[in-house]
Amino acid sequence: MVERRCGYVLNVASAAAFLPTLCLFVYAATKLHVRSFTPAMHSL
Repeated sequence: MVERRCGYVLNVASAAAFLPTLCLFVYAATKLHVRSFTPAMHSL
């Protein structure tokens, strides 16, 4: 991607990013980070 100066990155998050549960709060937090990281990288 660097050599071609274009490309795509596909970030996959689960429904836990939208509906976190108490039992899986660490998992949900990592998925939420992926969900918020993607638009931040797109704006660069």
